[in-house]
Amino acid sequence: MDLAYAAGGTRSFIKAGEASFTCTRGGQAATGYVFAATELAQSGVPENAIWQIKALAGFIAASGLDGNAADDLAHAAASFRIDPDWLRRSNPATAAISEIVADADKAMSDSIARRFANATRTRDEDFQRGIRAVRGVQKYYDPESGRTFELDNVAAHYWTGPGHLVPVPSVDSNPPFPGAHELRLIR
Repeated sequence: MDLAYAAGGTRSFIKAGEASFTCTRGGQAATGYVFAATELAQSGVPENAIWQIKALAGFIAASGLDGNAADDLAHAAASFRIDPDWLRRSNPATAAISEIVADADKAMSDSIARRFANATRTRDEDFQRGIRAVRGVQKYYDPESGRTFELDNVAAHYWTGPGHLVPVPSVDSNPPFPGAHELRLIR
């Protein structure tokens, strides 16, 4: 947008942000999200300025369904298209601005999708850590074989190596048998 406005002698500044929140809707726990981008366009005279909202999207969904709502919102933003017939009839400046707007909508869609993919992955990992804590186990990784294990959290160290398919616990950091290598705790 900045380049399109600059060609006409106007400076443009766009600021974008997002927020997520939890609330109660209809007596039920809910999760919300909003993405907004605002623009300030100024000509050479400081008093000649326009502030406007360029992009605004969000949702409120029942807790646990926020991932679905985020997918729907990202799909809606990504599916925005300029009518090609209109674009052919418009002047070149309008066409350039329309293309920039479409690119901005795609960037917004990508941002929403990335944010919720990361949030969902983090929530799932936190949930799994909580389950393991209640069960009294931790997850370990064997860097040599690539295998993972869920093992009781009673030992400070777990080892594996030649002739030992089942990890061997120990209270100290000394290998309990020749050729042993320590499993890594997955945090």
